[in-house]
Amino acid sequence: MKNPDEKYAIFWGCTIPLRLPWIEKAYRLVLPKLGIHMVDLPFSCCPDPLASKSLDHTAWLALAARNLSLAEEQNLNILSMCSGCFGTLKSAHEEIKNPEVKKEVNQILSQVNRKIKGSTDVLHIQQWLVENFDSISEKIIRPLQGSVASHTGCHYTRPSDILQTDDPVYPEQLDALCEMMGLEAVDYPDKNLCCGTGVGLTDRPAASGLIKRKVIGAYKAKAQALVAHCPSCILSYDSGQMMLLRKDKSIQPLPVFHLMELLGLAMGLDPDDLALGEHAVSVEEVLSRII
Repeated sequence: MKNPDEKYAIFWGCTIPLRLPWIEKAYRLVLPKLGIHMVDLPFSCCPDPLASKSLDHTAWLALAARNLSLAEEQNLNILSMCSGCFGTLKSAHEEIKNPEVKKEVNQILSQVNRKIKGSTDVLHIQQWLVENFDSISEKIIRPLQGSVASHTGCHYTRPSDILQTDDPVYPEQLDALCEMMGLEAVDYPDKNLCCGTGVGLTDRPAASGLIKRKVIGAYKAKAQALVAHCPSCILSYDSGQMMLLRKDKSIQPLPVFHLMELLGLAMGLDPDDLALGEHAVSVEEVLSRII
C-alpha cells in the first residue's frame, strides 16, 4: 500500500511522550520540514516487545493488531519513532499474514468491534530517512561539525529476517546520516554493544557496566557525543550516566543527542526551540562546537 503525499499514522509509543517529550517536539518541528504529514491516532502501547510478548504472545499480538487496524481504517501506513514499537508492529504485521493467525486475532478484536485485514505496513523513521537520503541532504543549510559515536541499538535491526533495515552486525545507516549532516562518525570499541535497558530491569549494576564501557570506548575514539534514535537507548545513556556517576566518579559524562535533534539543528532550527536543555547530561558545551 502506498502513501500519497507522505502521509503517515505516527506511532510515538510510550517512552517518547511520557519521558522524552522534547524528542517529540523535535519530531513535530522537523517532520513537516521533510514533507511528512503526521496523523495522530488513538494508539495504545505497542505493546512491549520483551516482557509482554514473553508473558502472553496471543495478547501481545492482539494488542498490536488493534493498533495496526486503526491505521488500516484510515488507509495509512505507520511511521514508528521507536525501535521497540517498530519491532512489535512489524513482527505482528508479518504474523497476521498467516490466515489462521489472522482468524484467531480477529476473533479477539471482534470483542472491541475491530477487524484487521493486514494491509497496513510499518516503517521506522530511520528507514524513511535513508530512503529519502538525497532529498534530505538538500535541506541541510547549517552543516554540523565535530565527531560523534553512533549507536544503532538492538531492536532496529533484529530480528533481521523480518525487519530488513540495516546490517545487524555492521550497521551503517546512522553513520551515513550523521555524515550527511557534516559530522564525523567515528569507529569505536563496543559500537554494537547493547545499551543495557533490558538487563537493567533485573540487574542495574550490569546495565551500568555496559554504559561505562560504551562511554569509555567513545571517548577513546575522540567522540564529542553519542547519537541514537531509540528512546530507550537515549534514556539509558542520558539518565543512565547520571545514575552511574552517583557511585562511580571515574568517568566523564558524554552528551547524548537524538538523531532528530541533530537533524533539526542541521536544517537551521533554533537550539532553544528544540529544548536541548532538558537533557540529563548537559549538551551545552558540545553544542557550541558542533554548530
